[in-house]
Amino acid sequence: MLRAHYFVFAYEIFVVIYMFAISATGAAGEDIDENYVRQLLGNLNTSFDPCEDFYAFACGNWAQHYDNDAYVDVPGYMDYEVNKQLLSALLVDRAANKSGIAQQAWHYYWSCVNLNAPALNTFLRYVQQALHFEWPILRADWQRPWQNATHFDWLRVVGGLRAYGLNGIFITQDVNVRFANATQYLLEVHAQQPPAVAPPALVLRLKDVESIFINFGLTEPEARNVSAGVIALEKSLNDALSTLTLPPPSTSNVSEANVTRANFTSLEMNVNDLIELVPEIDWRGYLLHTLGREVDLEQQLLQTYSYDLPYFRKLPALLAAHSNETIAYYIMLKFMFQLSGDLPTGMTDVQKSTHCMRLLRGYMPLAANYLYEEHYYKHRRVASDAALHRIFNKLRANFAQLVNANALQLNAAERAYILAELDGMQLRIGNVPHEAANLTSQVEEYYADINMSPSDFYGNHLQLIYGSVRRMQARLLNVPRAANATQQLIYEHNFETSSSSSPVKIFDNVVLVPYGYLQLPLYDHRLDALFQYSLFGFILAHEIMHAYDLFHIVYDQHGNFNELGLDVAQHYWSFINCTRQTELNDVLSENMADVAGLRVAYQTYFGPEEISTAAEQPHNITADVLKTGSRFENETPTQSQQQPVIGLNEIPNSLANSSPRLWLGNFTRPQLFFINSVQFLCANMPRIDALNVQPMHLGHDMHDVRVRRNWFNLEHFAAAFQCARDTPMNPTEKCRWW
Repeated sequence: MLRAHYFVFAYEIFVVIYMFAISATGAAGEDIDENYVRQLLGNLNTSFDPCEDFYAFACGNWAQHYDNDAYVDVPGYMDYEVNKQLLSALLVDRAANKSGIAQQAWHYYWSCVNLNAPALNTFLRYVQQALHFEWPILRADWQRPWQNATHFDWLRVVGGLRAYGLNGIFITQDVNVRFANATQYLLEVHAQQPPAVAPPALVLRLKDVESIFINFGLTEPEARNVSAGVIALEKSLNDALSTLTLPPPSTSNVSEANVTRANFTSLEMNVNDLIELVPEIDWRGYLLHTLGREVDLEQQLLQTYSYDLPYFRKLPALLAAHSNETIAYYIMLKFMFQLSGDLPTGMTDVQKSTHCMRLLRGYMPLAANYLYEEHYYKHRRVASDAALHRIFNKLRANFAQLVNANALQLNAAERAYILAELDGMQLRIGNVPHEAANLTSQVEEYYADINMSPSDFYGNHLQLIYGSVRRMQARLLNVPRAANATQQLIYEHNFETSSSSSPVKIFDNVVLVPYGYLQLPLYDHRLDALFQYSLFGFILAHEIMHAYDLFHIVYDQHGNFNELGLDVAQHYWSFINCTRQTELNDVLSENMADVAGLRVAYQTYFGPEEISTAAEQPHNITADVLKTGSRFENETPTQSQQQPVIGLNEIPNSLANSSPRLWLGNFTRPQLFFINSVQFLCANMPRIDALNVQPMHLGHDMHDVRVRRNWFNLEHFAAAFQCARDTPMNPTEKCRWW
């Protein structure tokens, strides 16, 4: 306990220093552009040629200035800073003896940082009590048979554990909107997640499983025997999944025959329909345990796929071939593996603090947003929001010009389809209803059902997961929103999205901007417009473009499935084939958003003349249309393009004695635009490479690959840096989307 008090005392000192630093920064507001450029150019590594490796040039020295074990890249750094800020807010509220939601959040955080000797089996004991069920490994007397050895209701256990986050085991289920009416929700039920899409942390490995059972007290022979049964069950399930005609996870072979037109049928039905189609499973009982309530078998809508049905029919017989104890162990291990990453195991005090604050952000997102709003953003919301909405609206207007320039050769109906969604797209800054008459009361009402204890992390954590799942499932009641309702929505997301500072395009046709990125070194509304549009403007443009990527184009402005989107997607083939990417997946969609988002941001800042030739430009822009000097033949550079922002003869007086390294070269506005556009992707790439993270699990290419693969496709890049033909950043063939 002394250790914990010392830890908090150290952070209280940090709060004072941090708040003083904020005040000092505000006092120096007039130097914000100079300080920003100093930092920006400090990240450059000019030993690299920007035409050879632009990422290394623009970000090569970033790791020297941001060398910390707590993060490996700019997004991680921004999350790290937000975590510190939220801790500061909690400490301030605690010092002021504030009650309510701040106290609840503090109790959760405090129980986490003070957790000694974390043990997953404590979670098992909690849910065992809640579900009135006995895990075979936890039976008090090993001499007696397990009480469920002859009768085990696996549907009841799997369904009950869904409320505590378990999913994708035997049956996968999620809440989603209807294809034809996005204002109504239904329950998706699908087969168990196949190995290709299951989170790596949930994959069972024999040696790991044996070690777990040995730690529970089994002898090595006993552990080997039990583990072999569990692995055999996993293999049986994977074999059953492999025989189904499954569409690959978010991917298809690239051929015009199957683009976005999946070779499977989506089925919408009520519960009675599913009972009739798959009588082998007690669906009524399963839904009772999953949702915690009886469902109307006629009114409750479900969605499944045609390939799920044969799997469901085989599942009971497949499980019957294994002992009840093996099935229970299998469920237990999956549940433990799901929660293992949440425990603060083997961490220093600082690492534990960061980890616990991330859990708070992910599992109490409204509370975290509320604290940030009240302590950091409220005082600058008016000015910051106005600047962001101005950028957002200009980006939308310029993309509309691109659509009407019609490089994709869409017909009138297809263009109208695109523009309708663009017209209705909204920007939301911070996931908190800040316009509420009494925000504090609304947030406390939202969390009225929780009771955080400062000394019970396990109970607290399961409470928060339970509340999050139940709120998501409550959408299935389809309670209509009043037509005259003006209250801002609170968007519910998964843990990864809620705990991230990165902006995201969500299904409600909203670009949601968390608070984390709305601070330096990424954004400040007082910055020169060049720095705002080239970095945060590009991020917003990237998210706007996600409305039209491979997987979202089929949903219209209301969120309804629309076959017109399939027709629009057929126009993407020239770009897709140009990129030579062989799979249609999230990585390709991210690259599409990079390529088009960079173009939209660039033309928005530099002016509409950048799209004057859009209709004539082919999707594949070859060097034949470029002059030797790397400019378009008919291009007339604007005054802003020709004027250097920073040059040897234009050093601000306050920086006249700065190191020449910071001011080398005459960087024009286009050059600074591109340099700045990359900054949110700067990273310590050797450390990331050592982590062996795969793009498939990230959903996008690695940071350096993104820049090397996508930035050269904007022809203005080669013009800005005067890159010779056929250099890596000025290849003969460039790919254009929009």
